[in-house]
Amino acid sequence: MRKRLREDVFSDNNLDNQWLQNQFDKFNHQYFENSLSLPYRLEFTDLGNGILGEFREKGGFVFHRSKRVAKHGTPEIFITNRFNMSLKKLQQVLLHEMVHYYVSFVEGISEQHGPHFKRKCAEINLDGWTLSRTDDMTDTAYSDRVLNKAKHGKGFLITVFPWKDGRTVCYRTKPEYVNGIISNFQKRYNVTPQFFITHSPYFHKKRIYGISWTGDYLDYLLQHNLLSKDDMKPYNTASIKPQSIQPFYIGIAKFNEREFTVTKTPKR
Repeated sequence: MRKRLREDVFSDNNLDNQWLQNQFDKFNHQYFENSLSLPYRLEFTDLGNGILGEFREKGGFVFHRSKRVAKHGTPEIFITNRFNMSLKKLQQVLLHEMVHYYVSFVEGISEQHGPHFKRKCAEINLDGWTLSRTDDMTDTAYSDRVLNKAKHGKGFLITVFPWKDGRTVCYRTKPEYVNGIISNFQKRYNVTPQFFITHSPYFHKKRIYGISWTGDYLDYLLQHNLLSKDDMKPYNTASIKPQSIQPFYIGIAKFNEREFTVTKTPKR
């Protein structure tokens, strides 16, 4: 028996889960020959930063001779309500996840964005869509709900510094690490990092795991509306108290000429 649809309202576009179900039925008939049953869960939810949609096969994978093999588990599809998007963008995100569903359940293939996934996307793209293997953050912006919540909360302290490829990297840090970071960068790289306070929801993370999770190019964040220069207030230890900054568990950042990596700090 399917779980009852919640009456969630999507972002600022006034779209609910029933709209999502209607779109699923439409695309299932149009592109998948009605081969997909309605997922156990098909709903809008907050998937975090940089994730527009997600297909999950709960209990749907087994291991055979050390290889992951797909089996028919419980299909679930989630679409983010963290961002505002155009209707066509929303439809593309849903189609992307439906392709994952199709490859796993109908074709019986266990892969992420492999040849079977690309083939099905190319087939659908003949009808004017632009499905790809990655979530395109172009033309997306945080919903008013998310922005207002972040605006009225504590700020996030971020470090901004030039990287070896000429671009600028930023990541979240803690007030007590500021002096050590400055000393380390000046000694090892002859650069002085800058520190800012921002309320961007992008930095709402309790832990950091690596470059793909916390170390990001500043230009990318600005270009994709994940961060605004108007929301970057210079950090001044004399005027800004640590109590006004969001606390979180942080790893130990290690910098070298080849890469930027983070080693997790055990929780105390």
